[in-house]
Amino acid sequence: MRGSRTAAGRTLTKPTKVPLARPVRAQNKPYDCRWHGLASVAPLSAMRVAAVALVALAMPALAFAHGPLSEATAVASETTQVVRTTHGILWNDGEWRWLCPEVFAPAAPGNPFQLPGGRVLVGTTQGVRWSDDGCTWSWALGVDSYVAQIERDEEGILWGLTQNGLIRSDDDGAQWQVADTLRDGASLRAFVRAPNHWAVTGWSTTAAAVVWVGTPGENWIEVAVPFDVGQLMEPVGVGPEGQAWFNYPIQGIGTVLRVSEAGIIELVAESIGDVAGLVVKDGAPYLGTREGGLLRSEDGGTTWAAIHEAGLNWLRDGSGGWVGCFDALAGVGAVARWTGTGWEALLELDEVAGPMDCPPPTDGSAEACAEQWEAAQAAFLLGTDPPPLQTPQPPADSADEDETASCSFGGRPSSAWWTLCLVVLLRRRPRAAVIR
Repeated sequence: MRGSRTAAGRTLTKPTKVPLARPVRAQNKPYDCRWHGLASVAPLSAMRVAAVALVALAMPALAFAHGPLSEATAVASETTQVVRTTHGILWNDGEWRWLCPEVFAPAAPGNPFQLPGGRVLVGTTQGVRWSDDGCTWSWALGVDSYVAQIERDEEGILWGLTQNGLIRSDDDGAQWQVADTLRDGASLRAFVRAPNHWAVTGWSTTAAAVVWVGTPGENWIEVAVPFDVGQLMEPVGVGPEGQAWFNYPIQGIGTVLRVSEAGIIELVAESIGDVAGLVVKDGAPYLGTREGGLLRSEDGGTTWAAIHEAGLNWLRDGSGGWVGCFDALAGVGAVARWTGTGWEALLELDEVAGPMDCPPPTDGSAEACAEQWEAAQAAFLLGTDPPPLQTPQPPADSADEDETASCSFGGRPSSAWWTLCLVVLLRRRPRAAVIR
């Protein structure tokens, strides 16, 4: 073990380096793993890049706000009734419906969070929006800044994180108040609630990456992170020993750290790619990653083995089992549940029936979202398997005309659908090599 002293005088221990090949992705991304145009397809082969480029030319312009293929990026609760995708939030009230983005304007929404009673809260760049039915939305009182994270504790208290501190709500999110500022001038990024302590990541007034360990309203231990990390700090979950796990980008590559109640920071995994979440089974940690799929460690995080290759954007454990959101090309559905040996689809994006069926002038009505829905629907359908190709036969009286067969679906001319022929080129993607 190697050790180095932190600013608070504590020791950082570093286990043996994880034997994972450096993933081909050049840049770490947050949980929502948004695809920003063609810049995000660098790891694809030249043929696949060309295919995506051709798809881009034929898709509606609005569909390219987040890239050509849509994918799920977060689930609001164990009931999986509300799902965030790269092309909007979906709500299931008997059938899957798409939520008009005008609900959150002019703010940008983050991950939804659903309470046991059905209420859904969404942290945005300008506060918290909440709704009980998906149609009528309200702004929560007491907060008007970016809310990066919302969680509910065992006593039913809601906790949120802004850049300036922790906030809490005792009335199911309708009103919030400041709970703890931790340190004046600090810039906070994420938190994990472990059984015996909280760990909050952020940047101190000296621009150093730090972790605060403690409990809201009490004293905090401030521990410097002795790595050259970026500003993106993501909560991963609680490990098998009750430690708080985080994902940090180090030189652009996902790296997992764990923080103990005493403020000791350990390096768990290096060069592991985009980390989607952590689950624990029989004392063994499992990491969901975008490049390597589902990984398991049987030696406390020193080495990791691949369990399933489907790339994950998000992973959580619930009463019904593990639930994951998937890379658009994973081939297991947008949202799926782990069966013990594979993934069982819970949501396919082509199941989305349309915009929310809300009467105007409710916030969720789709009056002003026709163009946005057209673009979102195109993205939802583009990621699904196309119908079997058929070669149309020329009519008997057109023997003298050009008989060159064109790509078509069910006899329909391919003028509107030809790009789907290229999707098959995108069905396979490279994965990070993992020691098995």
